[in-house]
Amino acid sequence: MIPDTKNIVEVKNVSFSYIPGNPVLKDIDLYIHQGDYLGIVGPNGGGKSTLIKLILGLIRPQLGSIAMFCKNVAYVGQKATDFDQKFPATVQDVVSMGRYSERGLFKGLSKEDKQLVSNAIEQVDMSDFKNRLIGELSGGQQQKTFIARALAQQPEIIFLDEPTSGVDQTSQVQFYKILKKLNQDLGITLVLISHDVDVITKEVTKIAAINRDLVFYGPSENFIKEEHGIKFIAHHTNA
Repeated sequence: MIPDTKNIVEVKNVSFSYIPGNPVLKDIDLYIHQGDYLGIVGPNGGGKSTLIKLILGLIRPQLGSIAMFCKNVAYVGQKATDFDQKFPATVQDVVSMGRYSERGLFKGLSKEDKQLVSNAIEQVDMSDFKNRLIGELSGGQQQKTFIARALAQQPEIIFLDEPTSGVDQTSQVQFYKILKKLNQDLGITLVLISHDVDVITKEVTKIAAINRDLVFYGPSENFIKEEHGIKFIAHHTNA
């Protein structure tokens, strides 16, 4: 069993509906602990992204409560389909945005801020590309840049929503190595949404399987052995 220490997120008896009488999430109880590497899996429409929006406070539950016990929280979405590929920004510019979110747009970056940006770029192995325009990068390189932007905020926890969507297999392998390093070496709590159960269960330490209800929550090695969990992912694709 994974030792459960300090709770940094508590989701208690949470239910949510976009349409009255048609719950997207029902009676969810979930505790995220400091240092967790949690994978949230489930079918499309099963409520994974809705749960993250609730935790981040973007929407509010109709029932239940959510508490966050950390100040610095970062979010990395899917490979930025809404990101303007022609935007004239370098890797360093994009990562620096993580510091501007802390200081405000109209304040210049301090020497310490610039060092944090440089460290974040180095941590995702993008130092050789720091002056490259973001639109000139591969999908995997762009996503590593967005991870670095999150790191520049010095987060205690990072939420990642389908971060390898549209990223080639080789880049995915490198990406997961970086995430493991951030979790194990830097002690950052990671919450990763994915529909790719086979990959995720090999990477994360805990699994939360969601299809409106919380079907499974526990160590990833136990989920692999859970016949019900695997059937749920394989067959229950409509929510």
